[in-house]
Amino acid sequence: MVNKVLIIIFILSAMVFSQTTSYIEILKSDVNTQRRALITAAMEFTEEEAQKFWPIYKEYEIEYDKLIDKEINLIKDYAESYENMGEEVAHQLAKTSYEIEKEQLALSEKYFKKFSKEIEIRRTVKLQMILNRIELMINLQKASTIPVLE
Repeated sequence: MVNKVLIIIFILSAMVFSQTTSYIEILKSDVNTQRRALITAAMEFTEEEAQKFWPIYKEYEIEYDKLIDKEINLIKDYAESYENMGEEVAHQLAKTSYEIEKEQLALSEKYFKKFSKEIEIRRTVKLQMILNRIELMINLQKASTIPVLE
C-alpha cells in the first residue's frame, strides 16, 4: 500500500508540471483514499473511536486539501519560472513556501487538539506519528521529482 501511495505521489508531481488539473484532482482523491486506508490499518479503531474520529478527520482532510492546492499552485509557479527565475520571483516563492509550512503546522496542531478530545492521548500521538510519516513519504517523493534551482 505504501508503494501505491508513492506511485500516486510521483504521478501527481509529474502532473503538476504538465498542469493537467483533472488528473491532479483524481490523483489527490486517490492519495486521500490511500491515506485513509493506511490510517484505518494502523490505528485499528474500535467502532466507538471510528464514529468519533472520521467526522473530525473529514474536516481535517478538507482543510488539508486546501493547503495541498496552495502547494500545487506553488509548484506550478516554480515550474513556470524555473528557466528564468529572477530575484523577486525566487523571494516570493520562498516566502509562499514558508507560509504554507506554517499553515500545515497550525493545521496539525489544531486537529491534534480536536482528535485528543475524542480519542485517548496515546492514540492521538500514534495518529500524529502516522500522519507525519505519510507526509514525509509524500515530501520525499515530491523532492525527488522537482528539480533543484540552479
